[in-house]
Amino acid sequence: MNTIDKYTDAAVMAAFLTRDFSGVGYEFVDDVITTMKDYAFAGITDLDTLSLPNITVISNCAFLGTQVETSVNIPWNKITQIGAYAFFQSNVIKNGALTLPALTSMCSCAFAGQSALTSFSAPLWENVYLGSAPFTDSRGMFEGSGLQSFSAPLINSSTFSTRAFKDCTALTSVYLPSQQYDGERMFDGCTSLVTLSLPELTTITHQNMFAGCTALEDLSLPKLTSITALYTFSGCTALEDISLPEVTGTLGTGTFSGCSGLKTVSLPKVTGIPSSCFNECSALTSAGLNIPLVTSLGGTAFYGCTSLTTFSSSTVVSTGSNCFSNCTNLEEVELSALATIGANTFAYCSSLKKVTLGGAITAFGNYVFRSCAALETLILSGVTAVPTITSSTFTGATKILNGTGIIYVPDALVSNFEADTTWGQYTIKGTSEYEEE
Repeated sequence: MNTIDKYTDAAVMAAFLTRDFSGVGYEFVDDVITTMKDYAFAGITDLDTLSLPNITVISNCAFLGTQVETSVNIPWNKITQIGAYAFFQSNVIKNGALTLPALTSMCSCAFAGQSALTSFSAPLWENVYLGSAPFTDSRGMFEGSGLQSFSAPLINSSTFSTRAFKDCTALTSVYLPSQQYDGERMFDGCTSLVTLSLPELTTITHQNMFAGCTALEDLSLPKLTSITALYTFSGCTALEDISLPEVTGTLGTGTFSGCSGLKTVSLPKVTGIPSSCFNECSALTSAGLNIPLVTSLGGTAFYGCTSLTTFSSSTVVSTGSNCFSNCTNLEEVELSALATIGANTFAYCSSLKKVTLGGAITAFGNYVFRSCAALETLILSGVTAVPTITSSTFTGATKILNGTGIIYVPDALVSNFEADTTWGQYTIKGTSEYEEE
């Protein structure tokens, strides 16, 4: 077998130009070069052996699509920099466990799609740089790789975060002690990820950061203060308990949507629950829900939360459409400050028996109590005038419709309700009568 021992050999240069080594041999050995040019081995598929014992810098697209049949010798302990797409769609990595003690800088997309990579450790790596055209792309650093474990204790880069581990389906745990930046879809699709610790992360502003992490059980985000991104934990079906004691303000849409295993949530400083926030969180219990400062509940906020049996709040002033829709085991609700109620708020809450609304509600929209067949007590203690109502507000609310269910209103407004064309068809009593009962 012909051995190529100098990068400057004329035959080798010709082989690089044509991307064909069949005329000069299939073994490439060079103990001189330390830095290669961009695309150096890109597209070469007929090498049997590759040895670069003194290389320290791996260029952009250096091994893009490169196929080596037998063996590769790259001194990983000497590598200081790796460029964009360096190993994309290649089989150059023969040992799936990489330790890079000298690495300090690496470009985005470097190991994207590298299925042979199983573990990665770079104790000195801090810098991530974005490649310039044509070395830019939306792929993350390790996106779609076979990565199972990862260690880079000094990394702290917003550039690293975006899609960094997306679809790394074998990754089981991650600890990033310095990382302060979130990233869009950073862990999206990491279906084997069980434990995750980001002790310095303070904000989540990019969508789907942990979406689809179906095995995630242990999550540590002690310094997190804000989640404004969409669907941050969507589909984390194994997540049972979450406590975010420092998070304030309003969460992002769909934050916990589809977290079907979620039982307890503690958000003591959050003031707003947006649309679809706990949509289909079917294991979430009333006792496990701690949201004492929340003032608004968005549309479908608790849609399909079938383990909720009661819900009480003295701070909530508004609910969006379908807020509690399909909470089939919800029996009693007390919203003592509620002033605005959306359409279908309690639709299909088939076990709902008693609702107390204490704010000055001025209007009830369509299907608010649709198919609430068990509803027997509705208390409107805070209204100051007869609210507007539609013909569909109580559709399917059997007991209210047949008069066995009772609507209690302030004593001074009983006659006004009874005189109203729509309200007058229901059984109306004063709140003092309820208190006596």
